[in-house]
Amino acid sequence: MHFERYLSNRVLRYLYARYFLLDELLNATDVIAAYEDDKLKGLLMARIEGSEERSSGAIASRLYVRLFSLLQGIIAGQGTDAYEMANKEMLKEYSSKYLLAGEVIFLAVDPTSHGQGIGGMLIEELSRRHKGQRIYLFTDSGCSYGFYEHMGFVRVGERDIMMNILSKDVPLKCLLYSKEL
Repeated sequence: MHFERYLSNRVLRYLYARYFLLDELLNATDVIAAYEDDKLKGLLMARIEGSEERSSGAIASRLYVRLFSLLQGIIAGQGTDAYEMANKEMLKEYSSKYLLAGEVIFLAVDPTSHGQGIGGMLIEELSRRHKGQRIYLFTDSGCSYGFYEHMGFVRVGERDIMMNILSKDVPLKCLLYSKEL
């Protein structure tokens, strides 16, 4: 994630990143972490149909996500609607042709560990847990989507959009990837 692309204020970036991470964590059925010497090196979260539900999370986390979501709507207005709509349209089109078991909703690797195979190990562990199931993920031209192609994901949809965040136009290409694990 490159939140600095959308928000120049460090405090707002931190608050948004925290909101984003907590929201994904609250919705994940699978959370896979990679550590080295007790230091978190990578994290993958997925929502897979039929997987055991995780606990619903701490009340404080759920409250933070709800409040931030409301504030985001007030402050940013409809800035993220184009992104969400493009993703929804691509998924609807693709899922009409293929049965999808779930979604990778978050994948991040410590920038100092890039190129060490950590992201690949996280994808491999998800594959081990859900072998034979078709999953998908959303990303965009502002992220490291080449990694997914390297891991065998296939681009199955794309849409050009213009987001307006805090009166700043941000052109993006929304991307949908899929893979059978």
